[in-house]
Amino acid sequence: MEELEVRAKNPYRIYIGREGLKSAVEIFQEYFGNRKETGEIFYIITDKNVAKYHLKGLMKELKRNGFRVKNRIMPYGEKIKSIRYYHSLLRDMVKAGLTRDSVVVALGGGVIGDLAGFAASTYMRGVDFVQIPTTLLSQADSSIGGKVGINLKEGKNLVGSFYTPAFVLIDTTLLNTLPPRQITAGMAEVVKAALIFNEKMFSKIYDKISELRGDSERIDNASLKDGILKDPDFTDYIVLSAVKVKREVVQSDEFESGLRMILNFGHTFGHAIEKLTGYKKFLHGEAVIVGMKIATELSHLMEYLKEKEYKKVMTLLNSFEIPKFKLSSVKGIMKYIESDKKKRGGKVNYILLKKIGYGYPDDSVERQLVVKAIKSILTI
Repeated sequence: MEELEVRAKNPYRIYIGREGLKSAVEIFQEYFGNRKETGEIFYIITDKNVAKYHLKGLMKELKRNGFRVKNRIMPYGEKIKSIRYYHSLLRDMVKAGLTRDSVVVALGGGVIGDLAGFAASTYMRGVDFVQIPTTLLSQADSSIGGKVGINLKEGKNLVGSFYTPAFVLIDTTLLNTLPPRQITAGMAEVVKAALIFNEKMFSKIYDKISELRGDSERIDNASLKDGILKDPDFTDYIVLSAVKVKREVVQSDEFESGLRMILNFGHTFGHAIEKLTGYKKFLHGEAVIVGMKIATELSHLMEYLKEKEYKKVMTLLNSFEIPKFKLSSVKGIMKYIESDKKKRGGKVNYILLKKIGYGYPDDSVERQLVVKAIKSILTI
């Protein structure tokens, strides 16, 4: 198992490896052994899909080693990142008897991590929490960096905080239980990390996907999952590389005042697409893939990304199987973008590519070019 330290205001470690969940008790003992002795509650928050595979085993091992464990199984999906479920979760934490010395454990994907982390950050003005991400998207991106929160009807992640975990435990073998579509969604964050910060990583991903795709234009979700997870060395490589990118960027700009904005590549457009489709048509990563296509098109229109690299990026992004989506009007997506929480000083910072491996925030993009890029990708 590899250990990485995130040098943040409150530093924390990331543990990455195969069969890492088997090391959970040992790590919990290292961090919280004294709280086990005083009978503090370790409160695992998960969803019904993850619970089916991983909750029983983790609880059994913790209990067998003397930890006092309780759990809350949430419904699956983006809908639980809401005021309603957040309020319900806090009340359940009170009923379960959690104190300021209790520990919240987020066992699940990005949605669970965001909701559980936000609940931990606000319950009794903050209790310790642990991230155990179970999806490719959460392992490669969302479990790192300390951003937690919930959605409002008006948009994604409008309520939240920066709150770092005690530690993050990443077990890449947990990915084997994921539906194939979740692997595709997770590849969005892996590819994003490469595009904005690591050209060598991009080349390795491009070569792997080209090999799996063969003579076809795209690879279906099942074949993608099979091809990636049957190569555990490649799986470990993309997760570790993506985590290192996220760590490097977060350490340079923990509270998103500058460089960290590049992590939003594809997200400004992706969030708008999720909103317009009621969070039902696309998984988050799938929407980000569409958003990255638009951002890549815009980078080309701005004459940042040269023709050869533009075609290479588009070839990779078009390789993934994602839902089809056509806009009837560009007004809805522009309205959302122009009211996005990342807008500063009256301007939208679009994250573009100067070249592969070099993400760049630009607030000088003309509106007409944005509209043109959207229309080019989402044919009206």
